[in-house]
Amino acid sequence: MRALGIGSVRLVGRAALIVACLSAGASWRASAEACVTANVGATGPEPAWVVLGESELPQHPLSLDLGRCARLTLFGSARMRVERVPELHYAAPPVSQPQVVGEPRPASLVPEPLTRVGASFDSGRRFGDFVVSALYEHELVSGLRGHTVPPEQGGYPREVRSADVSAEPRRAYGRFALGSVVGLQLGFDTSHFGLGLVENDGAHDPAPGAASFADPRGGDRVLEARLFTGPVGDVGFSSYVALQSTRGQLGEEARLLGGARLGVDDIDWLGVQLSAQGVSVDEVGEDYDPRSGHRHHRLGVAGSYAFDFGAELLSIEAEVAREWGTRSPAGRALSAHGAAARATLSAGRLTVGLTTLFASGDSEPTRGERTAFMADANFDQGLLLFRRVQAVQSAGRTTSQGVAGIREGGTGGGASNAFTLFPRVGYRLTTGLDAYAGVLFAFAVTAPVAPDAPRRGPFGAEPGGYWGTEYDVGARLRVLAWGSLLTLGAEAGVLDPGSALEGSPAVPGAGEVAALARGFANFDW
Repeated sequence: MRALGIGSVRLVGRAALIVACLSAGASWRASAEACVTANVGATGPEPAWVVLGESELPQHPLSLDLGRCARLTLFGSARMRVERVPELHYAAPPVSQPQVVGEPRPASLVPEPLTRVGASFDSGRRFGDFVVSALYEHELVSGLRGHTVPPEQGGYPREVRSADVSAEPRRAYGRFALGSVVGLQLGFDTSHFGLGLVENDGAHDPAPGAASFADPRGGDRVLEARLFTGPVGDVGFSSYVALQSTRGQLGEEARLLGGARLGVDDIDWLGVQLSAQGVSVDEVGEDYDPRSGHRHHRLGVAGSYAFDFGAELLSIEAEVAREWGTRSPAGRALSAHGAAARATLSAGRLTVGLTTLFASGDSEPTRGERTAFMADANFDQGLLLFRRVQAVQSAGRTTSQGVAGIREGGTGGGASNAFTLFPRVGYRLTTGLDAYAGVLFAFAVTAPVAPDAPRRGPFGAEPGGYWGTEYDVGARLRVLAWGSLLTLGAEAGVLDPGSALEGSPAVPGAGEVAALARGFANFDW
């Protein structure tokens, strides 16, 4: 295997190592060298500042070695993020009353705590090629504090679900595998594909050296039965089929999906996934028309490849997604597409990256076909424009489409109707301490329009084609103590709104900027 640089640390990272250890078993072991299969000797900057213990990589200190690579592990995470959010408005002005801008969400500090605990078991080699593993993870505290209850006329999808601190199981499954021949997994799990453009588990933290503004929360949770095989051969071919149940916008959704992948690691790989899903109509309301179907499909193709230049490493990642069928409460046809690409050059202490995103828009929100593509909120596209401003704007202009209590069109904090360029640069100041910055250029694919007046923008002005320019900066410190990882960080973003937001009460007036700042402390053991 070729020598790995900081790009490999970025691609594999702490989250990938932990997930591999918990869900697949025997990916790496701290106390049994013979059980280590992942490369833990990657070159590049030290992942964290080691203050206690000898471990240079995050590990689980509460782990019991049962012999022959069998292991019982207790793990957990305690996180707190506090954001200073500028004043935002939920509702767009109606045509008849352009002076009405809806109730404001005052500028405030919004704390978001998160606490999880769990346990995992892996039988290792005790039963030969037959491996039994199980995992349970409970989310004890999760939610937002502060001004989180939106006015009735315009829900804020990202915050409605989390308005109260909640406790619920996050993952609970059993896994049985006969070598790489065949395996079965049953239970609750999180779902992730590719770069996390659409399907995101909310567990991919930025790796050491990464110039990333991601601080994931939530994640796609499913109840599933999954049959899988592989990886086999020199190319690492693996495949799977799964029957899933998940909670969607319209109620309980059943999904059948299948996929295949080539690649023996997370550096060079290619994957494809096709899914078909429909919705149970028990809770969508009496106005629901069962003839509308509510069946839609999604095809995703994703991959990654790294070019090793010795002292430098260039990694290229990409994902393309296509959605079609019927999706809305009124049975509107769905035809949407999105794509994302990420290039990262790692050279010693320096990291330079560029992320580009395309998400189709909807130029006529009231017509029979929905064409807006919505990226997942955990897909990193800056701090303010999509996470806050567009989420509020889209929530204010959502429409019920004839079904009580169902709103369509809110982005929930993910990017939609956008073509973006997001160059970033990061520098390792010292062991464990990274500083990074980025500039987000965001164009509208179709000029945003008001649902009730397609010839004007959502806030009364002429439709514009540029969302704005966002300037983000941040710093992150990682500290290791006996394998447990403490991450401290601070980030800030400033948005210079463009023509697509002209007249919007969600941002300041012309020539002014909106700003967001946040700090976070994450402890993972």
